[in-house]
Amino acid sequence: MAQNELEWLELNSLPATTIRFISSGLQSSSHIFGAIRFYKIDFNLFWSELIIEGLSSCVNLLCLDFYECDAIEQNSWIETAKFFTKLEFLAIEGTFGEMPLAFIKQIIETSGDNLLYLLIQETRFLYTSDEGIAMVAELLPFILVHSRNLRALSLGELNLEQISSLPESCPKLKHVDFYTLNISEELPSLGQSLPPQISSLAIYGAALTHAGGYFYGFNKNFLEAICCHVKYLSIFIDVEDIGYATDEIEFYGIKYIEKPFHDVIYPSYFPQF
Repeated sequence: MAQNELEWLELNSLPATTIRFISSGLQSSSHIFGAIRFYKIDFNLFWSELIIEGLSSCVNLLCLDFYECDAIEQNSWIETAKFFTKLEFLAIEGTFGEMPLAFIKQIIETSGDNLLYLLIQETRFLYTSDEGIAMVAELLPFILVHSRNLRALSLGELNLEQISSLPESCPKLKHVDFYTLNISEELPSLGQSLPPQISSLAIYGAALTHAGGYFYGFNKNFLEAICCHVKYLSIFIDVEDIGYATDEIEFYGIKYIEKPFHDVIYPSYFPQF
């Protein structure tokens, strides 16, 4: 096996009987996998106990990815997370049902400084506090304590005030995703307060549009403020009038990237992509 290749496994919307046989084999061979992706799997229906038992032997796992999965709330998942000592990449996107924050916290704590990429998007959580504290407010302090080597962070509701705590605790952080910024109020502030260590930035959805649903491009002050250290910028919105803005962005020496940052990372973990 070449140095940069990984043995990988993707379970992709398979019938229950197929998942059952694969999961049984996982228990005896899972130690060879460096990357595992669960794609649109309902763990209530697809013999999750067998998968959980198999994952417990994934001592060499570097990448764990859940996409549009359901029912990952069992306590056994939290116990499984204690075995992911080498994990570099954790992605949880578009999951249904409720996922316990304790599961993610355990992965972060176990992986520690090995964790390089943490991407959690469009996911509902089973909160551990009675008040239902927001996911970011509860997870971010935990991340800052355990993941000093973090390179990329996507937490959905991350705001400008919270990002100020990142440079000291995560000195190697290079990429951040933003979802909830207001283009007329907070975007200029982001340009002024973005930590200089951030060289890659992604801004999503309503952060870039006004009430009418139109994108008018970034203001000059914002681009001037970030061009001294931001080298790559991604923009993702549901409008068609974004094309002309790429020339404006690249005028300031910033490269426009069409793919989300995690899509750029995936090929190194899943060589079939």
